Amino acid sequence: MLLAARCSVRALKYCHLSRRTSVHKLSTLPAMIDLTQDSPPQKKRRTESTPSGALVHTLARTHNVQEHTIGAVRRLLVDEQRTVPFVARYRAQETQQLPPDALRAILDALHGAAALEAKRQKVLEAMQSANASPEALSAARRAGTLRALDDAYAPFKGPAKCSKAAKAREDFPASDRIVASLLARGEEPRHLHPKQKECVLLVLADAVAKDPRARAATQRRFVRGTLAAKKGKEPNAEYRFYEGWSRPLRRVAGHAWLALERASKAKALSITIDPGGDDKEAVRDLAQCLGLRNSKFAAPALKDAWTRLLKPRGRREVKRDGLLRAKDEAIMCFAANVKKLLEQAPPLIDDGSVLAVDPGFRHGHKCCVVSGRDGSLLTHFTVDAPGAEDDMRRASTRLDSLVGDHTITCVAIGDDTNTRGAQRLVASTPKLSTVPRAVVRECGASVYSASDNAAKEFGEAVPLSARGAASLARRLLDPLGGLPASVPCTCRVDVAARRRVRQAGPEDARRRLLPARPRREAAAAGARWRGGRCRFRCRRRRERRVLRTFGKGRRAQCDARQGPRGI
Repeated sequence: MLLAARCSVRALKYCHLSRRTSVHKLSTLPAMIDLTQDSPPQKKRRTESTPSGALVHTLARTHNVQEHTIGAVRRLLVDEQRTVPFVARYRAQETQQLPPDALRAILDALHGAAALEAKRQKVLEAMQSANASPEALSAARRAGTLRALDDAYAPFKGPAKCSKAAKAREDFPASDRIVASLLARGEEPRHLHPKQKECVLLVLADAVAKDPRARAATQRRFVRGTLAAKKGKEPNAEYRFYEGWSRPLRRVAGHAWLALERASKAKALSITIDPGGDDKEAVRDLAQCLGLRNSKFAAPALKDAWTRLLKPRGRREVKRDGLLRAKDEAIMCFAANVKKLLEQAPPLIDDGSVLAVDPGFRHGHKCCVVSGRDGSLLTHFTVDAPGAEDDMRRASTRLDSLVGDHTITCVAIGDDTNTRGAQRLVASTPKLSTVPRAVVRECGASVYSASDNAAKEFGEAVPLSARGAASLARRLLDPLGGLPASVPCTCRVDVAARRRVRQAGPEDARRRLLPARPRREAAAAGARWRGGRCRFRCRRRRERRVLRTFGKGRRAQCDARQGPRGI
């Protein structure tokens, strides 16, 4: 009974996730396209310093817009972390119709100014602690570039750092000879001055850290280590499910390494890599492998070598190796998945045209007619998304009239928002009711429509929405020619696609790793497959039964007892 309850609770979790990620799209996709279940990632909100009035005035004068428009661009691109294609297409009225290249230029200027101000504050603090003159402080405040700021700070930089062992060798040149005899024959030095003893111990710690036997022992210890993450200085909701996360290093998946590295760079998480066992046990292992187990003189040096040199080095090596393996795995995953997309068989269209429909709600369905012979854009128009039956009839009549005399041999419909509505509209249009239809991946179409290549190919007169719809038709006509035109990271076939499903938690990452396996996902959610379509009626009945039996409090207790699943 308890096992059935736990399975039902898991099904309840997955039901909540499926409502947010539109699992019903699986039934609308052709069999050859199976990676379309991912949703856009949650926007990372970033707080940066407000740009100066001079910078805003300069940007407004450069791009021939008002100053409040620069503020709107900063709010959309920096504060809300919207993408340039999204702002260029759907927030054009707030940015005075700024083109994508102007938005990118403004974004780069804002990021550069924020980085300059952050470094200026650190430089001013360091110069004030070094008792810099008022003229030097004024020069640092007036610096407009990073190079000028570095030039103002150069006279107040400290001397180059050197290791403690190098200083100890300078103070007591006989340290190397004493350390060599201790490691080779176990001869402990006698009658040393406290200052000389300190120098010998520092040189001994450096020698231990460079010894191959000690490094091998450190690697063996880190194999049994753990990787943990906790909340950082700048928490981010995108990584909240990794707060308090801990896994053995052997079980850390590649996508987890990449996600934790991104969160660590953003200061959203603090990552800790701990070796197996405690420090005392590690020091004993070092003494045994070096033959210094009974040496009381070498004990402080062994402890110093482990805590100051070997343990940080082991952490760096483990992190470096994990990230390298994760990147290799990501490249292999991307190559395998994009190969399936590029090897799709295009339809055989010798004559006629292809109607591409980019579905939507607020902005309507963006449609364009593309030549089936060479993929050139013939015409483009927009049809309002219908709601009631009367709206559907009016929309189908309008679409029938706008298609005109074009001979439509195939219809390509995007797989994003309101795909079902676009399919019903095409099916209710008399001229298109018997025409074959195909659901095409829409990932990367918006990014391509706002790129410089699309502007050169279609011209500035063609709106961004028509460029995106035309790219859908070209993907259907020739996957090898349409897909490579988009940015590779927007195809959503990489390892990072797991986090684009509005991360419900690391416990669900195994099921959401690759949406290419809908049957396995349906089985994990307790769903039933009928004729290739996934239906969740059985799962919903089981959820209601669990709630009636246990209630919300009992369900939370079962979840806490079960704990998160490994990824």
